[in-house]
Amino acid sequence: MAYSLMGNHIHFLIKVKEAGLSLIKKKLALSYSHWFNAKYDRSGYLFQGRFKSEPVEDDAYFLTVLRYIHNNPVEVGESVRHWTSYDAYLDGSSLVDTGFALAMFDDDKNKARALFSEFIGALPEKGPEVRLGGRKGRVSDGEAIEIIKRVGGIASCNKLADLDKERRNQVLVDLKKAGLTVWQTARLTGLNRGMAPGVPSAFLSQ
Repeated sequence: MAYSLMGNHIHFLIKVKEAGLSLIKKKLALSYSHWFNAKYDRSGYLFQGRFKSEPVEDDAYFLTVLRYIHNNPVEVGESVRHWTSYDAYLDGSSLVDTGFALAMFDDDKNKARALFSEFIGALPEKGPEVRLGGRKGRVSDGEAIEIIKRVGGIASCNKLADLDKERRNQVLVDLKKAGLTVWQTARLTGLNRGMAPGVPSAFLSQ
């Protein structure tokens, strides 16, 4: 979802599915080490020490990490384009899955890219004030749960998957209008593209 390659460290923002994070990191490190050693005619370890990881469990922190990673080169006098995924978000490169993050800014990809660029360049002096689809702030998980139950007419969030396709799709559209984000709705209801193939692509995009 995002990366920055620095002189002595790297940052990745990765969505983990079936494979564990340790296995993903191991494969990345081994592949790069083999390439680097072959290119520069060397042998031995390339990385030292253990990698550090931190879970990203809500939209506000996701966007904070997204902005931090792309601005990491700025701290050493480079631009946000210096060995980062920034350009992939603007030109639609297939190297990085940008749809998930861009959907948080706007349904229209051109508008989303403009808002993304503005967001990355607007570093806050204090805590992050995120912009989601042109709105400031976000709906808390507690509020979102109540909205999902009320809009869907259901007793619990996971019952949304039991609604018929047409009704479920309308509820998802209404939830987006109510301020819930793609990630938040998917996380709280358990819905994803595989479970809800009829959901409009503008809502559950990849």
